[in-house]
Amino acid sequence: MATKTTIPVIALLLLSLFAGGVASAQDGGTLEVSVRYIGTEGAVNEERPIIVAMFDNPPAGESARPVGFPQLVQENGVTVTFEDLTTSPVYVVAFFGNPASGQPVSGGPLGIYGDSWEEPDGIDITDGDTIEVELRFDDTLRMP
Repeated sequence: MATKTTIPVIALLLLSLFAGGVASAQDGGTLEVSVRYIGTEGAVNEERPIIVAMFDNPPAGESARPVGFPQLVQENGVTVTFEDLTTSPVYVVAFFGNPASGQPVSGGPLGIYGDSWEEPDGIDITDGDTIEVELRFDDTLRMP
């Protein structure tokens, strides 16, 4: 009798170990973005949050759609985390947003990770990596 009980227990143990191994092999990377607004438009808070969005291509025009869910920042210098990323490279954008709609504020400051809007820096992420970046922006770029 002990043998009949042991075999299913071992089978379940092996199955759970195999399933765990498969799950970890499919885990993506993690991106931690510290966001700091250094412009003159006022404080970052609940009424004036920053929305941080991630794209799989350099965002250009109104047809650009973010990858995953954008993150909301209500305090300057806060770090947001995007997990289980399987797309690489990614491009990160930050802008002041309307807290009710989540939409950008027309004419509000806009920042992108990299040297310029025309040539943003892609962030390479591989499985299991945790990449930390800082996105600092001011009033140089504006939403249309």
